[in-house]
Amino acid sequence: MTATAPLALTTTFSPPPSCSTDTWYIEYVKGTYYYTTSISNSLEGWFFSQGPTDWSSCFPSGYQATTAFYYSPGVCPSGYSIASSTVLSIGVSSETRATCCPSGFTAQTDDGLVWYSTNRCFSVNTDTNHVWTVTKGGTETSITTSGGLNAKAVFVRWQETDFHTPAMTTTDSGATSTRTSLGPSATGKTSATDQKSDSSQEGSSRAWIAGPVIGAVVACTLIVFAAMWYNRRRWRQKNLNAADSAPPAPGYDIAELDEGPRVFEAPSGKIYSGPFELSSTNNK
Repeated sequence: MTATAPLALTTTFSPPPSCSTDTWYIEYVKGTYYYTTSISNSLEGWFFSQGPTDWSSCFPSGYQATTAFYYSPGVCPSGYSIASSTVLSIGVSSETRATCCPSGFTAQTDDGLVWYSTNRCFSVNTDTNHVWTVTKGGTETSITTSGGLNAKAVFVRWQETDFHTPAMTTTDSGATSTRTSLGPSATGKTSATDQKSDSSQEGSSRAWIAGPVIGAVVACTLIVFAAMWYNRRRWRQKNLNAADSAPPAPGYDIAELDEGPRVFEAPSGKIYSGPFELSSTNNK
């Protein structure tokens, strides 16, 4: 016999309001649940059940109120949250198996209860004076008692690769997140894939912010260097202009000789009459 592949539930199902407001008093006799018939003999048990008698509209297509039925991959319906979950290793991957209950309800663990197979969620009420408005034997009535309200569960399973959260994209007006809400529930619990996607988006956000900051720093640095270069150039040009406009230093003219002719003549008289002779007489 070929196993039937589980149904997928990758979009959030929204049940009608009556699925969370109606309450029924259900009697159980010999494996039969009585919704509209009141049983007075051989009563084996009774319980309060949330939702109408025809609960087919309260759940996604193909739903079965048995513990063996589940959606895979699946997400909790609107108004439901993950009440319990387990993670199993499947080869190199892992699979999360979760019980979705109406928000505020707890997953039932007592498999000895007569409604365990169909109503796996419950909400405890310890007030013995609490007034329940229920439909019993087809008639609406009020019952004052404590006890819990039971509800049907939705079982889902998923693996890390079943749900993908797109990374942040940018538009002309700036960075815009296009993240989808395909997680298993809307209660704040996230899968490992969601966490990895968050890290990726955070890194992208940091990079998007760091880019303009670095650019601004570089631009400011270039402006400072340009200003320094311009001021230095003006200072040098100012010094050159000052040197060009300064009065010339006093010069030293070259002394020139008198250009008039000067003639030097020897005296016309006889100056030299020699030779002279010594006297022959001895002077004593």
